[in-house]
Amino acid sequence: MAGGKKRRADKRGRAIIGHTQPAAGPWTALAVPRYNKARKRLKSNALRTALNKVQAAILQNPFVGDRKGGALRDVWVEKFQAENDQFLVAYSIDEQKREVTFLDIGQHENYYRDLEKYLRKSLR
Repeated sequence: MAGGKKRRADKRGRAIIGHTQPAAGPWTALAVPRYNKARKRLKSNALRTALNKVQAAILQNPFVGDRKGGALRDVWVEKFQAENDQFLVAYSIDEQKREVTFLDIGQHENYYRDLEKYLRKSLR
């Protein structure tokens, strides 16, 4: 790994990303591979900075987002503005383990449909 950092992962292979904000609160941050890939594809530093701020806010209080219903009933979504566009961060909460698992980042177009497909496929 670049910089000598080792990547940590939980039992399901989700990367532990709690190192993104040092004062991130008592919740542990995890991320699925889809989230990590989307995060790497972010082009501008302004967008990455905005995402880091949203991520830190979610780790301070995971219930800040909107809880979805239906097939996405275990998913919470937080919206944020960056570069004159609205982006969404999807995450799930495990209250017993005090973990927040980040699922996806993206813009609204087909976001929920693609997220539902991904979750259905990964839970098989």
